[in-house]
Amino acid sequence: MIRFYYGAGTPKTENALLDAIRTELEAGREVLLLVPEQETVHTERRMAEWLSPAFQLSFEVLNFTRLANRVFRTAGGLSYRYATPGTQALFMWKTLRALRPMLRQLGKKSGNDLRLCEKLLSVSAQLKAYCVTPENLADASTELETGDPLSDKLFDISLLSGTYDTSLATHYDSVLDDLTRLSQLIPENPELFQNTVFVVDSFSDYTPQELSVLKELMKVSPAVLISTPLPDAANRDIHLLKIHEDHERLLRLAKENGGRVYFQPCGTEPPQDALSFLRDRLFKMDSAPARFPATGKIELTVCPSPYEEAEYAAAVTARLIRAGYRYSDITVVVRDAGAYAGILDDTLKKENIPYFFSEKTDITLRPLIRLILFALRIRIYNWQPEDVIGYLKTGLCGLPFDDINFFEEYTDTWQLRGARDFAVPFTRNPDGYTERISARGERILAAAERVRSALVPPLTAFFDAFEKKSDTKELCRSLYRLLLTLGVPQTLKTQSVAKLTEGDRREAEELSRLFSETVRTLEDVSRVLKDEEMDAAAFSEALRLVFSHTDIGTIPTSADAVLIGSAATLRAGHPRFSIVLGLNEGMFPQTQRKSGLLCDADERKLEKLGLFLAPDSMGIASKELYYVYRALSLPSEKLFVTYAKAGTTGSGLAPSFAVERLRALFPDLTPRSFEAEAPAERIFTKEGALSAFCDLSPEEQTALCTLLKEDPAHLIRTERLRIPVTQRSAFVSAKTAHDIFGAGAFNPTGLERFAACRFSYYCRSVLKLREKPKDTLDYTAAGIFLHFVLERVFREIRSSGRPVAGYSEKEIEGLAGAATEDFRAHLLEIGGGLSPRAQALTQRLSDLSRLATLIVFRSLSSDRFVPAFFELDLAGLDGAFTELPDGKKIPLSGKIDRVDACTGEDGNTYLRVTDYKTGLKKFDREEIQNGTCLQMPLYLYALCHGTHPAIAKELGLPGNTRFYPAGISYFSATAKADDSGIQMPREEALEAAGSKCTKSEFLLSPAHAGGCAQGKADPQDFSSLFEDLTKTVGRIAAEMQAGKADIEPQEKGGTSPCTFCPYGEVCRAANERKE
Repeated sequence: MIRFYYGAGTPKTENALLDAIRTELEAGREVLLLVPEQETVHTERRMAEWLSPAFQLSFEVLNFTRLANRVFRTAGGLSYRYATPGTQALFMWKTLRALRPMLRQLGKKSGNDLRLCEKLLSVSAQLKAYCVTPENLADASTELETGDPLSDKLFDISLLSGTYDTSLATHYDSVLDDLTRLSQLIPENPELFQNTVFVVDSFSDYTPQELSVLKELMKVSPAVLISTPLPDAANRDIHLLKIHEDHERLLRLAKENGGRVYFQPCGTEPPQDALSFLRDRLFKMDSAPARFPATGKIELTVCPSPYEEAEYAAAVTARLIRAGYRYSDITVVVRDAGAYAGILDDTLKKENIPYFFSEKTDITLRPLIRLILFALRIRIYNWQPEDVIGYLKTGLCGLPFDDINFFEEYTDTWQLRGARDFAVPFTRNPDGYTERISARGERILAAAERVRSALVPPLTAFFDAFEKKSDTKELCRSLYRLLLTLGVPQTLKTQSVAKLTEGDRREAEELSRLFSETVRTLEDVSRVLKDEEMDAAAFSEALRLVFSHTDIGTIPTSADAVLIGSAATLRAGHPRFSIVLGLNEGMFPQTQRKSGLLCDADERKLEKLGLFLAPDSMGIASKELYYVYRALSLPSEKLFVTYAKAGTTGSGLAPSFAVERLRALFPDLTPRSFEAEAPAERIFTKEGALSAFCDLSPEEQTALCTLLKEDPAHLIRTERLRIPVTQRSAFVSAKTAHDIFGAGAFNPTGLERFAACRFSYYCRSVLKLREKPKDTLDYTAAGIFLHFVLERVFREIRSSGRPVAGYSEKEIEGLAGAATEDFRAHLLEIGGGLSPRAQALTQRLSDLSRLATLIVFRSLSSDRFVPAFFELDLAGLDGAFTELPDGKKIPLSGKIDRVDACTGEDGNTYLRVTDYKTGLKKFDREEIQNGTCLQMPLYLYALCHGTHPAIAKELGLPGNTRFYPAGISYFSATAKADDSGIQMPREEALEAAGSKCTKSEFLLSPAHAGGCAQGKADPQDFSSLFEDLTKTVGRIAAEMQAGKADIEPQEKGGTSPCTFCPYGEVCRAANERKE
């Protein structure tokens, strides 16, 4: 007897099935309840509650796999050597590599194509599910017309599938063959089920293999009770078309093999509320709108993106929990749970909501697997920096993350790549091409070398196996030794314990199993591919394939947790509340595209030959609508539905057809905007409060801070959030400002930077944020080059005791050439080599420096001023300070490129300061007043106020000699891409260089400088200059000591400092401009 129960999943049908089960058990028969695999555990729990303990020995919940196992235990055929999915994938990969030369069509796409291997595994499983053999495909290939591309494709699939099946069967049994063997054993052992009633429940479709098993059960069992989601046999609703087709097949089987057939109508009652109306009319396209309001039963919300959808789900859950419900009363349904991984789970975790993700765990995203694959990438691609950093950042190398970050900075600075760069100790300056290494650079270098010395030996030992052309078995052993050397088992154990302490039991369990699963995977690879020699690329491909088929699935770690799952696989019974996310066009229901080896046209041709392999596009579309129906029909008390306006990448999205149907059925169902909801309504935890803090009103922010007073950690973070990211005003406390500026000397360059932008000054000089160093010379290095050459040449001239005019230009060129070579050697010592671009720039700078030296030499040869000091350090001089209008003296520090001296006809000693620049620089009195040009005026001021015995002694003058200001000179030289003076005749080269070397001066007139200077200024001009200078410095110093750190960048020459500022990413003004 076969009885069909219509309306599967409705309370009335469930009660009818339960009554039938009790009746059969009371009659002394055994009852086996057959359900989909995903629903087995849930159904076992439910039936344990519904049936009395007296019936437990005669009742069991099974799925098709468990049923096969039960029969095999009794009738024989039980296997203890099932191939894991990973093992099956390896056999298919091995088969594909071996048969590639024999393939007609797929051979062009095979080789190392993992996607083709995946498609072949899919079509192999499809063939078994639909009871189609490789021989059937081979016959079909010969029946097709000559020249039909499908013929070659079927030949290839037949050859590959047949060889794969034979090869796999030699070593393992396949679970895919179990149902075929089961359908053969049932008629051979009819006594097994002669007193057993089968109840088949919760299936929405069946494979031909499953139908074959049901056919045999109908023959031997006294009764088979089958539920179907169809409300009645005649139903043709669009979401039930595929289910109707399967029902028709079952009905034919029942009439042919089971004798009497009965029908149990669902007897649905008229809808009593919005939810029952939805279940009854969702896809009845001619249905009139509901007379029941959606209010209180259905809530539709539009969110900006999936991230806000996750926040909405968390907020709904938190409200329900506060209302007294349990987490297990709530189910979250999405079409593709993988698309919400890292979004939905992270949000729930942040809000301290327990959840269970009813999906397979993708271990290829786990740090251990990434460590292995990155190690092989390092070998394959010869130590590329992105692979090395990826390997280190898995956190499984036993190295501190601070050291790894310094290592990354060092490798990025010097653009290290290739085994050779990592094989030798790191010695280059982490600061780039600079003369000295900073304290931070010392730390970076030490940390980077620690990482390098720990990184290279274990990997080199592992790579030796490839050098020796070892077989796969030895490669797996070598990889295992690498993991042990790195201490991976101990690290994972420590991480697991930490997660368990934090209360994350699922994560703790997965971490505790990860290493053993990885070792089992290596054993599978070793066993299947043991004698094959592979290079690193092939080994990596094999591992990626098997890891992608390895699951460390977990069971729920808490009885009270929110259940999350995909609409196609989730089995959740009838929770009280259901939150359905992502009802967007093309996403839910999902647009189905055939991506396998056989397209719709291919399958239609096979159908004409009597081979059926898969539902057609109409059947697939119908299944998608059924998934929507099942998701929206889940809850017993309230349904929450969302759709997003944009995806995670920002691309626009539209609501799906399902949303249109909901609104058509319930005219009062108006979408709520999640954005418009008051932020305070979304706060349920402290972490949530911090996330929403900036969206709160000032009054709410103050109230929240008051509430968090007893929690200092959260309070501090909250107070910081009160400062808008575009607020320009900033300050430090008086104490902090005193600690920073209260002692020590002021550097003129620092004063200029503070005046240009206080915030930038703090970033650079106080917080010590630094620009990313580079491995090549750029035009900022040109200044160092030019300074070095000029300082070296004229220092030698001065130390020789000969006057400048006593040297010939040839001698000067020789001195300049020697200086440039010394600097090039210095650069090579710093960087270990020069890139082609750096070599070209170095050559141009060498040429320019020699020519610039000649120009300076010619200028000094006809000048009464004599270079007296080079790189004069003010910090070592007594009396190097500036005096403010209030009489306060500020000590100065810094180095002056060149100080020239001249004793005038009046007997006074005059000083002139010169600054070498590689960019255009002009003396501008206005820039002194706004503080952006202080360096040289301050140096001259410091030298000409008070006495400087050390300088006087060096010049052979009495210690109390007073010096007089003669002027300020800026010598500018520019190095452009077309600098090619070295290729011209000498005089033309000098003329060309002269056009790129300019002077800007503020000099005392000869009448006031004892005949020394050649300018137009008089002493009053210098007095006025120094007066402006002291006022400006006084203002800047006062602002610094008051703790001002406002963002008020000053334009200079029509250019804003923000244009090339490296601190834009942390600057509020920059954020303001972005808005």
